[in-house]
Amino acid sequence: MFKESKNNTYCHTKLNRAIELGLEMELLDDTIPNFINYEGCLMNGAKLFRPFIDYLFQFKKDGIKEIKKIFKYIYWYVIRKK
Repeated sequence: MFKESKNNTYCHTKLNRAIELGLEMELLDDTIPNFINYEGCLMNGAKLFRPFIDYLFQFKKDGIKEIKKIFKYIYWYVIRKK
């Protein structure tokens, strides 16, 4: 199954699926960049999440396992929602 985009934009996973289905593709030349360049604005995952992970491990060190589990589930819920 492949759903056509209203504004003719597709991510790489959709393009790969179109190739799997044998669909023909044409790159539109509209003078607008055909990719998003994140150069210069990336952040290391350790830098981003280290304070939160350290906070959770403090519970483990203190022997409070139930609270750690609650925070772990909240963390994964928030990450999956984004």
